[in-house]
Amino acid sequence: QQLSAYLNSTTTEIGGLGTCAFEGGVLRVKSLLLPKQEVGGAHTELDQADVARLMGERAKAGDLSPLNFWWHSHVNMGTFWSGTDDDTCERLAEGVPFILAIVACQDGRMRARLELRQPISLTLDDLPIEIETPPVCAEQVKAWEQEAKDAMRVKAWSGADARLPRYYKEGCEDGWADCTAADDRPRRTLAEGDWI
Repeated sequence: QQLSAYLNSTTTEIGGLGTCAFEGGVLRVKSLLLPKQEVGGAHTELDQADVARLMGERAKAGDLSPLNFWWHSHVNMGTFWSGTDDDTCERLAEGVPFILAIVACQDGRMRARLELRQPISLTLDDLPIEIETPPVCAEQVKAWEQEAKDAMRVKAWSGADARLPRYYKEGCEDGWADCTAADDRPRRTLAEGDWI
C-alpha cells in the first residue's frame, strides 16, 4: 500500500529504493526509501546526495542491510524495461549479490525482475508478484502521498519547442501553460531546483 500511495500521488514517473530479503524461499520487500528526485512524464532521476543521506540515517539506526530493491513507475505507459532501466539495473547490481527491480503503473500492473550477480550473473524477468495488503489507516496513506509530493521536483518542457519551458499557472485547465513568447509572463516560473 505504501508503494501504491507513492505511485498514485503523481501524474509523472516516480522511483525509489529499498531492501528485500529471502524468507522461506520467498523474496520479500522489507522497506521502501523515497529520496528526493527530479521527475517528468518519462523519467525519474534520484538525487544521489539524498540517497546518501537516507543511507546514513539507516546506518545510524543500526540498519546495515544493502539497498537491493529498486522500484519506479511508468505512470500508465506499460510495464516494460527501457534501455535506461536496463542500465540502472546493471549499475545497482554492482557489489551486491542480487537486486530486485519492479516497474509499476498506476492501474496496478507490475513487472518484476531479479538481477543475480553471485555466484553467476543472471537476469530473471517476469517474476510472479504477490502483494500483501495489511490494513492501513487513511491518514497513513495520505502521509505517504505527501511524502512523495515533497520528494519530487518536476522538470517539464514544452512539447512544441523544447527550448521553452512549461510553467505552473493558476487558472489553466491542467495547471500548466506553455511560455509561447518572451513577454508571456506566467504567475510562477518553475526554475531548476524548485521543489513543488
